[in-house]
Amino acid sequence: MLYKEAFLSMNNFMEYLHSYDLNHMCAETTLYSGSEDLAGISNKETGLLNSKNSPILIKHSIHQIKEFADDYFKLYQKLSDEESKDTLFELLKYRMTLDETFLINAYSFQTPYFDTDILPSNTETVYVDYSDSVIMSIYDFIGEFPDYQKIHIFAATKNYYNDCLKELSEIEHTSIIFSSLGEQKISIKVPNPFQPNRTDEIHMDRLDSILSDKISLLRIDSGTQGQSVLKGSIKHIQQDKPTIAICVGNMIDDLLQVPTLLEQLNTNYHFYLRHYSTSDIKSSVLYAV
Repeated sequence: MLYKEAFLSMNNFMEYLHSYDLNHMCAETTLYSGSEDLAGISNKETGLLNSKNSPILIKHSIHQIKEFADDYFKLYQKLSDEESKDTLFELLKYRMTLDETFLINAYSFQTPYFDTDILPSNTETVYVDYSDSVIMSIYDFIGEFPDYQKIHIFAATKNYYNDCLKELSEIEHTSIIFSSLGEQKISIKVPNPFQPNRTDEIHMDRLDSILSDKISLLRIDSGTQGQSVLKGSIKHIQQDKPTIAICVGNMIDDLLQVPTLLEQLNTNYHFYLRHYSTSDIKSSVLYAV
């Protein structure tokens, strides 16, 4: 099968992955991109997991897609609408080639994390937000769910906590909590990377331990912490059955591991996938409804 023919359908793509070895696929990737080698591709692009000049990383990405081809196909079949399936296919093609055309094809014009075509309407939404960009997301949330019941914001650093207090404390029915979220409770002091004479306090705890309110919508955009946050929210996920919008673009394995984890915690979830950038692979969001 020719390389470009593999990109015509998911079935073709799977056949291609099973038919050729890794070196063959890496060689065809360089020919497809018009580069002389994998380093030439990585020199042109920096979006794949935020790394520059790393042919090893691109080869790892191709290897990961080939190794877990059957798992990706199972996820493809599991996704609940055609747009989600198309999005997954385009993201896999991007990770194979670093051709931003595929990110453009995957791009969704809806509000990131708050796609009302996916999220169930709920006039009594109790919303939990844990992210590095919570301030803008709160206004997006209120715009889509003006009749919410309660907002709980978790800020991982003291500076960000103070920013949230300054910007968001006047919003009604909002609590702002200084804590990182994860699988276990930890309190430590670490050197500030920008001010050597200063230390920063880090407080981490399980969402299940901090919050007793029944929640209906949980947003997670926390770099590499996503799965850890979910593992610290098992009680809420199993009892409250909240809708979850979680970033699955920061770690190469998240696309497979996050839905697998959520299925283990609650077998009733339906999954949707959307992508919100034309230049950055990290802006992929899995919705569990």
